[in-house]
Amino acid sequence: MTTTSILPAAAQLLAWMLPGLAAQAADPVVPARTRVLVVSGGHGFERESFLQRFKDKPGITFTAVEHPRLR
Repeated sequence: MTTTSILPAAAQLLAWMLPGLAAQAADPVVPARTRVLVVSGGHGFERESFLQRFKDKPGITFTAVEHPRLR
């Protein structure tokens, strides 16, 4: 194979790949949210105001549970 026969194939490959690469670059990657497990119990506290701190954080998702032995 000579250089002149490789160039058309390379041009076709680039023409096929570029639209996908451009679309991928246009769509920013959405970072995954950090998953948090909030375990409480053993003492009294203001549950709603405490959990509001987690609700106000846009980069996380959380699950709140009460430890069964610390009620």
